[in-house]
Amino acid sequence: MLLIRFKINIAIFIAVFLTICSLMYTSQAAEIRQLDRWDKQITKGVLYSHYKLKVEEKPLHIFVVWVSLTDPRIDIRPILANDRLDSLETVPAMARRTGAIVAINGSFFNRSDKNPFPVGFIMSKGRTVYFSHENRSAFGLTARKIPLFGYPTTKGIIYIEKTGDYFELKGMNRKRCNNDALVYSPEYADRTGTNQHGIEIIVSNDIVVGTSKGDSVIPGNGFVISLHGENKKYANRLSTGDKVRLYFVVDPAWLDVYNALTG
Repeated sequence: MLLIRFKINIAIFIAVFLTICSLMYTSQAAEIRQLDRWDKQITKGVLYSHYKLKVEEKPLHIFVVWVSLTDPRIDIRPILANDRLDSLETVPAMARRTGAIVAINGSFFNRSDKNPFPVGFIMSKGRTVYFSHENRSAFGLTARKIPLFGYPTTKGIIYIEKTGDYFELKGMNRKRCNNDALVYSPEYADRTGTNQHGIEIIVSNDIVVGTSKGDSVIPGNGFVISLHGENKKYANRLSTGDKVRLYFVVDPAWLDVYNALTG
């Protein structure tokens, strides 16, 4: 990824806190002592802190990045492994590739090489790149870098302009299952990777340009609607040349969110 001149790219995958040790829950409040703290100014507007604590006589290290949300040079957003969802990449490699000065691991994901995928809601630069019906906590930033925490619910909808009909999607950018209705965007991969037991509608620039049974090429300027089982009936509503829209319905409080990630 090319860096914008005079702009600092910070790949942030969760909020600003990363705890590397876990604690056993007890019925009583734990005794916490701060033993030491180290600070390092990474650049203007970005401070790194390392806390050394003792909790019930057990060591605890906490790493914190303090980021100024008012500095126009600072860019805070999620980064995908190798810029796609069907891939795995270490956090240091992602930081080196993007030129980020801070990178924090975040979200939950499947580590399988055969089917890597994230869990929850991901939005990057105003584009929804992944959603599921798992109601997980999320951290978001508006275009003005106003932070938001919550449990956003998201629905994907395909709208057919010629009839005004629409149908809901069960997910996006993941492995297709029985009776699924999914959408694949360019962030997923070059192809959908599905089997031949479904129907896929290929959309470019919001126009249906073709169909296939599976493993469709995903247009760089469009998406693929992938239907299986009882949901293949929706393919009968669409023909080549039809204009369709992909919409995402989110909670009203999250309408202005520009970048987001679940944790």
